[in-house]
Amino acid sequence: MKSMLRRTTLREIRGSLGRFLAIFGIIALGVGFFCGVKSTTPAMVRTMNDFVKENQLFDLRLVSTIGWEAEDVEKFRTLEGIRAISGSNSLDAVFISGSVGDEDTPGIGPDDGTDVVENENPNEGADKNELVFKCHTLLDDINKLRLLKGRMPASGNECVVDARMNHRPEIGEKIRVSGENKEDTKNGFAYDEYEVVGFVDSVYYFNFERGSTSIGNGSVDGFMYIPQSGFNMDYFTEIYVKLDSDLEIYSDEYKELIDKASEQWESRAKEIADERYDRIKAKVDEQFSHAVQLLLAEYIQIPDPPEVFVFDRNTNIAYSCFESDSRIVGQVARVFPVFFMLVAALVCMTTMSRMVEEQRMQIGTLKALGYSDARIMGKYIFYSGSAACLGAVLGYIAGILIIPGVIWVTYSLMYITLKLKIAVELKLALGSLLIALLCSVGVTYVSCRTALFSEAATLMRPKAPKTGKRVLLERVKFIWNRMKFLNKVSYRNIFRYKRRLIMMLLGVSGCTALLMTGFGLNDSIAGFAKMQFDEIQVADSSVIYTNGKRDEIPQSLKERLTELNCDYTVVHESSWDLKTGDRVKGVSVVTPLTYEGLDRFMKLHDDGDGTVLSEPGLNEILISSSISTRYELEKGDKVKLINEDLKEIDATVAGVFENHVYNYVFMSAATLNAVYKDKADFNALYLNYPEGADIHKVSSDISADENVTYISINEDFKNRITKMMDSLKLVVLVIIVCAAGLFFIVLYNLTNINITERLREIATIKVLGFYDKETNKYVLKENLVLTAAGAFLGLFLGILLHRFVMSNIVVDMVHFRVYIAPLSFGLSLLMTLVFNFLVNLVMKRMIYNINMAESLKSVE
Repeated sequence: MKSMLRRTTLREIRGSLGRFLAIFGIIALGVGFFCGVKSTTPAMVRTMNDFVKENQLFDLRLVSTIGWEAEDVEKFRTLEGIRAISGSNSLDAVFISGSVGDEDTPGIGPDDGTDVVENENPNEGADKNELVFKCHTLLDDINKLRLLKGRMPASGNECVVDARMNHRPEIGEKIRVSGENKEDTKNGFAYDEYEVVGFVDSVYYFNFERGSTSIGNGSVDGFMYIPQSGFNMDYFTEIYVKLDSDLEIYSDEYKELIDKASEQWESRAKEIADERYDRIKAKVDEQFSHAVQLLLAEYIQIPDPPEVFVFDRNTNIAYSCFESDSRIVGQVARVFPVFFMLVAALVCMTTMSRMVEEQRMQIGTLKALGYSDARIMGKYIFYSGSAACLGAVLGYIAGILIIPGVIWVTYSLMYITLKLKIAVELKLALGSLLIALLCSVGVTYVSCRTALFSEAATLMRPKAPKTGKRVLLERVKFIWNRMKFLNKVSYRNIFRYKRRLIMMLLGVSGCTALLMTGFGLNDSIAGFAKMQFDEIQVADSSVIYTNGKRDEIPQSLKERLTELNCDYTVVHESSWDLKTGDRVKGVSVVTPLTYEGLDRFMKLHDDGDGTVLSEPGLNEILISSSISTRYELEKGDKVKLINEDLKEIDATVAGVFENHVYNYVFMSAATLNAVYKDKADFNALYLNYPEGADIHKVSSDISADENVTYISINEDFKNRITKMMDSLKLVVLVIIVCAAGLFFIVLYNLTNINITERLREIATIKVLGFYDKETNKYVLKENLVLTAAGAFLGLFLGILLHRFVMSNIVVDMVHFRVYIAPLSFGLSLLMTLVFNFLVNLVMKRMIYNINMAESLKSVE
C-alpha cells in the first residue's frame, strides 16, 4: 500500500505539473530574492575584508605637528600588539607630464637638426599635461599596492601611479616636479623628475575618491608612490601602525579593539612627541647662545609645543564610504524580502486549498480503503514540501550567486575591481528552507486537516454548490437593469466566490505594493543629494579658519575673499552631544553671526509646510529633520546640548527644518555668547563664488591662505553622495524585476485556479453556443476587474509599505525623504495591466482546449 500511495503521489505531480511548478517557482523566487539580498552585504564585506587583510591596510595613523623621527618609530615598536609599524611621508604636488620643452630634459625636441626654441617657463610646452598627485612613501608591509602593469620602483627616482586616474602618464614616461609648487614642496623631493614604471591599485585608495588639495585647481588627479629615498625629508609626516589582529572590518569586535588601542597610543604618542620637541629645543640651544637667539629670533623658528593626533581607519574616505554603501543594502534586506515570502505563502495556501478541494472524493476513497489520516496527509505534504524544498535549494543557490554579483557590478564602478567572494551562510540557508516549508507544508496541513476530520462517506460525495445570493448592486435598479447580461453574470461571480475574491485582491494588491515600493525607493534615494545641495544647502563651499578675533575673520583671508569677489557669511561650527531622555547623539551646532541673508547659503524651511523659519530666541534651537525623525522630537520639546568642555545648554526646540545630509542644530549668537560669556569665537564661513567661476580654482586660492585649515566644496560632496546612491539604483532594479516575476507567477496561478475550478461552468457555456471570443470575455473579464481592483488597492498599500521600508533604512548623517513620484504610480498600474494581458493570452489557449464532454460528465 505504501508503494501504491507513493506511486499515486508521483503520478499526481506529473498530472498537475503546472500547479507543482507554481509552488516551486514562487518559493524559488521568494527564497532567491530573500537570500540574495540578505547575502549581498556579507559578500561585499567579506570581499573587501580579504583585500584589506591581504594588503594590510593601516589600523592607526599617527600625526604630529612637528613630525616624527626614525628613533620615534623604534620607540613605538616597543608597544605590545604590533604586527608592523612604518614611518612615511606624504606631499601634495603638481607634476608636469608630456613634452615640457626643457633643455635639461633628455629626449625633448625635434631630432632633425633644427634649433629648439626655449620657453621662458621651462614647464610650459605644447604637449604638457599638469597633474596633481598625492605622493606617498612606498611601504613594504603596510598599505600595500597591487601591481596591474609594469613593475615596482627599484630606485628613488622611479614611481608607480594610480591605475584609475584620467590622463595618466605612460609607463616609461618621466614626470617633472612643477615650478608652480611652493618651495617647501619642491624641496621635499629628492629629484626633479620621476620615471613612471608601473600602474597600481592601493588599499589606501580603494574607491574612486582621491580627496581635495590646496594646490593646482583644488582637485586631485591621482596618487603616486615613490621609495623613501625619493623624498628629501629628514623626518616623517606620519606613522602607520598595523595591529597584530585580522578581525573583520566594521565588526563590533574590531571597533572595540581600536577604541582600546587608541587610548593607549594617544598617551604614548604625546610622550614621544614631547621628547622630540625637547630634542629640537636642545639642539637650538646648543647651536646658538642666548644673545644670538634674541638677535636671530626672526630667523630661528622654534616650533610650538606639539599637537598629536591618532587617526583610525574611519578617517580613510574609502573605508568609511564602503561601510555606508554596504549597510544600505543590508538595511533594505532587513524588511523588504519578508513581504515576498508573505505573498509566496498566500499563493501556496491558495494552491493547496484548491488541490484538497478538488480531491475530496480521492481522500474519501483512501480513508475508506483504510489509509490513516497521517498517511493521506503525507501525500499532500510531500507534494507541497518537495516543491518547496526544490524551490528553496535552487532559489538559495541562484540568489547568492546572481543578486550579489549583479549589485557588485555597480559598486565596482566606485571601487577597485575585485572578484566578489560569495557568502555561504548555513544559518541563512537553513532559515530560508524552514520558512519555505512553513509556507508550503504549514498551509497544506491546515488545508488537509479540515478535510480529514470529515467521514469517508461525506468526502466521497461532491460538495454542495454554493447557494446563489443577491449582490448589493441588484438592489440599485436603475444601474442593474441597464447592465448587460454577461456583465451581470460576471458581477455575481465576483462576489459569489468570496474566498477567490479575497485571494485575488490580496495577491494582486500585494504584488502591486511591492512594485510601488521598489519604484518609491528609487524616488526617495536617487534625488535627495540634488535636493540637499540645490535647494537647501545652497552655498558653494564652507571654510574652517583659525586666528580670528571673536566675530572678525583674519585680515589676509578677508582681503583674499574680496579680491576673489566671494560672497560670505560668518558662522560658528562645533560638535556637541544632543541628549534627550537616555539617548545621546553627536550633532553639528551652527551659529550664524547673523540670520539676515542666511538663505543665500542655507535655507531653513519648515519640514512640514515649507515656511521659512525665523531666528531662534535665547536658549532655543532649530533641529534638522533627521534628528526630529530618529529621536521623535517636535517643536516645544526640551533637550540638552553638551560640548567637549562640558558646557551645557538646556534648549527648547523652536522648529524643525528640512535637511537630508548631516545632523544640524542651529542656534542664535545670543545663546552661544551666553554659554561662552561673550567670548565665543566664530570659526567658519559659508561661501558663494562669482557666477561662472571655476569652483576648484577659487577654492584652491582660498585654501592657500595660512589661516584656512579646511575647505569643503559642496558640489564635490553632492557628486560623491550621488555616485554612492547611484549604486543603489541597481538594487532597486533587482527589487522591481523580482517583484515583477513574483507578480506574474501569482497572477498566473490565481487565474489558473479560477479557471480549473470552473471547468464545468465554462464547458456549459461553450455547449450553449458561445464563441471562443465570447467565452474568453466571459471568463477573463472577472480576472481583469479583480486585477484592476487589486492594483488600485495595491497603490494605497504601496504607500504604507514604502513608508515602512524607508523608516527601516537608517544611515547615520543621511535622512532620506519619503517620496513617490507620480510616474511611479503610473508605472506600477501599467505593469499590472501588462501582466494581466500576458496571463490572459496564456489562459485563452487553456480555455480553448477545454474538453466539453469530459468536463460535463456526471461527478456521481
